Amino acid sequence: MYQTETMAWSFPERARSRIPPIGQGLAVVAAVIAIAVISCGGIAGYLLSLRIAAWGSQSHAIDVQILAKRQEVQRLRNELDFRSRFPELERWSSPLGLQPADGRQYAQSVHQLDMLAAARRQHIADQLPRVGDDKGYTPQARQQLDGLFSDVAN
Repeated sequence: MYQTETMAWSFPERARSRIPPIGQGLAVVAAVIAIAVISCGGIAGYLLSLRIAAWGSQSHAIDVQILAKRQEVQRLRNELDFRSRFPELERWSSPLGLQPADGRQYAQSVHQLDMLAAARRQHIADQLPRVGDDKGYTPQARQQLDGLFSDVAN
């Protein structure tokens, strides 16, 4: 019994005696330094992720600006194409009966729009050449129109 007690008491004394008191202090300092290094690494990783997110946000904003500029360039190209064809439109405006928009082309209601469309269809039908028994448009009428357009073009 005496020996078991001695062994029980001797083990902690030996364990204490193996690490000197100054070594215990260094172990605490080393643990604190390790915790500080790990904390600094975590903070650095967090700041790096914030930096990457900010960079991605800037990249997205630049992409949006580029898309807006591309759409503006496309709109300007379309306008330039139209304006380059404007002399041709002016040349063909009188034979084709093209006119600039006026107030009558903007309807106040659906009923008024239907009336305007019917009147325009009737106006176009009246200008088409009639051939035969009041049938309206026929292939001969198309040939006559093509002949008129070629005469005007020459």
